[in-house]
Amino acid sequence: MDIYKAFKKYKLKIKGDQIYDPIREKFVHLTPEEKVRQQTLQYMINELEIPPEKIGVEISLNSLGDVGNRKRIDICVFDNDKKVVAIVECKANYIGYKEAPYNQAIDYVTSLGVYRYFVVDGYDMIGYYYNSQQDQFEKIEALPHYQEMLTA
Repeated sequence: MDIYKAFKKYKLKIKGDQIYDPIREKFVHLTPEEKVRQQTLQYMINELEIPPEKIGVEISLNSLGDVGNRKRIDICVFDNDKKVVAIVECKANYIGYKEAPYNQAIDYVTSLGVYRYFVVDGYDMIGYYYNSQQDQFEKIEALPHYQEMLTA
C-alpha cells in the first residue's frame, strides 16, 4: 500500500533533533526510522482507529513473555486482554524492501503467536496475515482497522 500520501498529511512535532512520540508522551531523538515510526503511529491512530492506549512502542520481547529475548518491537497493537494482535516493523525509507525486516518481523510473530504484521518504510506499508489452516503468511492488500485486528 502506498503510504507516502497518507503520511504527508500528518504534522509531526519536531524540535531540533527531537520528535514527539504521543504514545511514550515524550520527545525522542529524531532519526529517519523514528520519523517513519511517528508517521505510522499517526496513521494507526487516525486511519485505522487504534486507541493510543492499545499501542506499544519499543516493547521488548522479554516483557511479553519471550524470556531472555532482548529484541524490541517497533510498534505493537494490543487487544483488551493485553495480548499482541499485530506487529509493525518500521524502517528508514532508504532501507527499502530487503529481506531482513521481514525476517525480523516473522521472528517476532512466531515468538509471540501473532497473526498480523506490517513492514513500513515511509513510502509503502505491506501487511501479512497468518493463515493457520495453510500454515503460511499471506499478503493482505488493505490494512485492517482495529476492530478487525481483534478477530484472529
